[in-house]
Amino acid sequence: MKFAIYLPDTAKTQKLPVLYWLSGLTCTEQNFITKSGFQRYADEQNVIVVAPDTSPRSERVADDDAYDLGQGAGFMLMRLNPLGQSIIKCMTILSKSCLI
Repeated sequence: MKFAIYLPDTAKTQKLPVLYWLSGLTCTEQNFITKSGFQRYADEQNVIVVAPDTSPRSERVADDDAYDLGQGAGFMLMRLNPLGQSIIKCMTILSKSCLI
């Protein structure tokens, strides 16, 4: 899984909260990072931003019967359940993957 990570200068000297940005349909980890201008906000609020690529990527994805959309289509990392536990699991997986 690919990630784009933004660290404000203050991350060098202190622990900061992390915002996980999950982009939508066909977006890569770079779309939000390059187009949104979030860096100013992240610097002002002293927050680390992690933007994972949430879409499956490979030559086989578009032809696989398991996928309803073509290559690069966006997918949720985990489906929601009534207790909302999948959101917690998702953040846990991302945190472990990023090693932050």
